[in-house]
Amino acid sequence: MSNGIERRQRWAAFSVRAHLDLASLAADILLYDRIILPVPEDDPERERWIRKQWNPDDIALRIVQSAGHIIPVPWTAQLRAEWQTRWDQLRKLGEEVAYGLTGVVYASYPPAWETIAAGLQPDEMPERKPAILAGYQSPEEAKVELGLVPAETLQGSQSKPSETMPGGRPVDLVVALRINRMVHEPDIEDSQEAFLTAVQLAEDERFQRARRSLFDWEDKLYVDGWSPEEVEKELPGLEEEYRDAVRAQIQQTRRRWIATLLPKVAGWAITASGHPHLKEPVSKSLEFVAVRFVAMNSMQVPDPEAHPGAALHIIRAAYRNQQPEPPASLA
Repeated sequence: MSNGIERRQRWAAFSVRAHLDLASLAADILLYDRIILPVPEDDPERERWIRKQWNPDDIALRIVQSAGHIIPVPWTAQLRAEWQTRWDQLRKLGEEVAYGLTGVVYASYPPAWETIAAGLQPDEMPERKPAILAGYQSPEEAKVELGLVPAETLQGSQSKPSETMPGGRPVDLVVALRINRMVHEPDIEDSQEAFLTAVQLAEDERFQRARRSLFDWEDKLYVDGWSPEEVEKELPGLEEEYRDAVRAQIQQTRRRWIATLLPKVAGWAITASGHPHLKEPVSKSLEFVAVRFVAMNSMQVPDPEAHPGAALHIIRAAYRNQQPEPPASLA
């Protein structure tokens, strides 16, 4: 039986550019209980967003259309300062990191939850703080920022050249479990119609139950400590339940590959080199990966030489293919 630690709503935080791809935003509406999107804090910030062509008016429209599934959170000066501190450390990884870093700040910076909660209406506040994932726009974005590599490549990694910044050295890489699965979504060419259809589907109780079953399936790994082999036996039936819930509302569907990264799974969060599970075969659905630590609060990272990896944290993260697979038959 579960101890209930992680039986919470699952929210995903994205960067400002998430709304620019409306078809993918429609997919994200279906993948999480709620979506967090940044909005300008004040008029000067709004003007800056307009100059950047981030279209804040479009974000406002999507928030209204989402019927509460998108939660706007001001991109405050405090959050921008935290983003800048982390970006100064990661700048050399390239521009792809800059956008993904927004979701990381919302998910892993403690004061961010205060900002999120302050804007919620009483009926929007969940009974327990939700599990907030950093949502990435693509596997490439996640790979660059989180340093994802196959776990087995970390064997003997201490002999490789190391970085000096926290999170960049082999000692700052740990093993996490990546869950790969296919989900069905409406196959609608018009992105505006696809988005509105996704919002309507997200309101359907049968769909919500099917999605929650998949969330709970992941939690059995994270909370209950079931073996990957035990839990994977349930996956085909749960994927069919999810598919049928979508098809009950939408006749034509297509499939999209998504991945969820679970840290500290069943006590496996130890330094990657020498990890006892690295040589064990898992499956195409469940695999071990090595992941870079991210700072919970980069302003308070202690001396890394005194305690490598201290005050650093692996966040839950998720990402999906930008392009879905071709339409699926109803067979």
